[in-house]
Amino acid sequence: EVGDNISGIDCSSGCCDMVNEPLIFEDTQAPTFVSPPASVTLNCYLLIDTMQPLTWNDNCMGTGTVDGVETGSATLCEGGTITRTWTFTDICDNTAEHVQTITVNVLPVVNWVNPPDDITIVCDSIPTAADSLAYTNDSSGPCLISGKVAGTLTGTANLCGGVLTNMWSFTDTCGRVITHSRTITVEPTPLPEWQNPPINIV
Repeated sequence: EVGDNISGIDCSSGCCDMVNEPLIFEDTQAPTFVSPPASVTLNCYLLIDTMQPLTWNDNCMGTGTVDGVETGSATLCEGGTITRTWTFTDICDNTAEHVQTITVNVLPVVNWVNPPDDITIVCDSIPTAADSLAYTNDSSGPCLISGKVAGTLTGTANLCGGVLTNMWSFTDTCGRVITHSRTITVEPTPLPEWQNPPINIV
């Protein structure tokens, strides 16, 4: 058997044939990475983590870390794809490779929160200014865009009626513009009526 001590073999009771065979030991087992990151799709560029070294384990060399290589590109307003590759080769030329693909979406678009519809009012409810209107892109963390913007009020209206217009506009980080307008129709004051008008008499 391989590994037996030949000095302990007793050939006195029989013949012993000794054969020398060269033994070649090869390491064909590739290293493995510890907890390599999975491919992900992110809501925006601001959620990309900094690339970190990966820990490897090898049956002959023990353990260690290796830096990765990043290719591709992504931006806040255009999104993109980034590929991260970690490679480690042990002393026996066994190689481990891990590839992570990071798909980055375009920064979510902003929308108005409960934008008001066109209305018709009477003259004693004529507004003198436009209310602020809220906006959000319904994201979270660093990808969130939200707030309020003041509106403008144009047009004329008085006791005889008229038309007013509210206008809101917002431009986000990527230069994308959203607008909303509301038409306010003012009804004229109702005609007056006589109180207890006298009837014809003889």
